[in-house]
Amino acid sequence: MLALSMIYNTEDIPMDNLQSPDSYNKIARRGAMLKVAEGRVTIRCAQALCLLAYYNFIVGNIPMAGFDIATVQNMVHLLPGSERNPSSSAVSQDKSRLFWSIQCLSSSCGRPVLLPSIPTSIDAPQMLTVETRDSLGSCIPAPKATDSGLRETLVDVWSQSLKICELWSDVRLYVAKCFEGLAKRPWHPDSDYTRLCSRLLEVEMIWPISLSYNATKFPEISPLEVENNRMDWLPWLRVQMTYHTIHCVLNHPSLYTVMAETPKSRLGGDSFWRASYLKALRHCTWVSRLIRTAEEKSLRLADPFFAQAAAIASTLHLYWTRTNDSQLQASSVRNLEVCRNLVREMATCWPVCKTIVCPPT
Repeated sequence: MLALSMIYNTEDIPMDNLQSPDSYNKIARRGAMLKVAEGRVTIRCAQALCLLAYYNFIVGNIPMAGFDIATVQNMVHLLPGSERNPSSSAVSQDKSRLFWSIQCLSSSCGRPVLLPSIPTSIDAPQMLTVETRDSLGSCIPAPKATDSGLRETLVDVWSQSLKICELWSDVRLYVAKCFEGLAKRPWHPDSDYTRLCSRLLEVEMIWPISLSYNATKFPEISPLEVENNRMDWLPWLRVQMTYHTIHCVLNHPSLYTVMAETPKSRLGGDSFWRASYLKALRHCTWVSRLIRTAEEKSLRLADPFFAQAAAIASTLHLYWTRTNDSQLQASSVRNLEVCRNLVREMATCWPVCKTIVCPPT
């Protein structure tokens, strides 16, 4: 916690007798790994590894963050009581919160599950993705506010947000497939694009009405009320941003530049591209609108995901600043500035966000 705090805001922390953030990171890692080596696995030890994963993520050490996530995912099964029915009421809220926090973190920066395979020649082995959605048994339940004794303005909003976190990890995998040239044409009925859009619609349909944008009336809430309940509003805002960012990614024109060398006769008609164009425009506008509303409420955004979402939306706004439509161009310029300001602000706090502003050469 000290390492994370020192990186985010050193101005409010007296630096006398303090070491560097990396020193505290190494001390925490040594203590956690020693307990693992001795077989003394506890919830506190797993929580420490979860924080270590987040630390490595925000400093830009993504491979080490992935290692920590994979380690703690396996550790959870060794915690006391794991041999019992995972869906039983005996599962503590601490363990439930830990388990699903790991899954959420894995969706943001963890490595996808890949299986080595030799489909044809031993000279050409391949890594296969695991995308089955078949139910295999019960699971540790998501934490509930009533069981934790918490009073929430937006009841169980964090647990509900887990529904869309899983989808974000599949979107990341889809982007990788596109860059490798392995994704099917998006208009195909069995393409990743079609499947992801279907799952996104399913999440939207099962999302509690009480947590919807219209029901919460976020723009009408006073800044003081938002600040007093920021632990509710931040996960709610992340859900909204994730939803619109997924649409931005799935319909991003740059994602399909790999098709540029495809004969025009195989690129399909204009109907798909026109619909995709309109979706990208609508949802990147929503991203900037949510950022602007958060600013009006003085809601400080500290999660690096918000910078990533703003950066993705920025690339689309930049695309439309070159349009011949003067009205669309003007709004795109304004929205671009909103998104870029958030990225710049977060780059002063998190090293991983600096790579968005100044990508490594």
